[in-house]
Amino acid sequence: MSFLAQLREIPLGKEFRGIGPLGDPTNAPTTFARLISNIIGFMTIVAGIWFTFQVLLAGFQWLAAGGDKTKLEGARGKLTSAVIGLAIVVFAIFFIRLITALLGIETILNIEKSVGTISPK
Repeated sequence: MSFLAQLREIPLGKEFRGIGPLGDPTNAPTTFARLISNIIGFMTIVAGIWFTFQVLLAGFQWLAAGGDKTKLEGARGKLTSAVIGLAIVVFAIFFIRLITALLGIETILNIEKSVGTISPK
């Protein structure tokens, strides 16, 4: 038995099918679309958790400031940064949809259809 790295040609028959669901070329666009969708969903959840953490931290800093103007400004800056970060995450998808609608390439957000049009049959 030889390893894949030792072969001169990659066998395309039944001998080598790839790794897990990524090795099946018949549903590659669907698998790729699911992967990208999962990554975007995970990043959105992380952004929401980070926003919540930053707001709570800014609130505790605000309460612990005790009237000190520099500490209050630091807490206010942290809160402002958290809100701006969340706004960027929320408006990014709307901006992409607007640009793609204006350019007439709505399929760029539909990864399965985009990959399906450029992949060989």
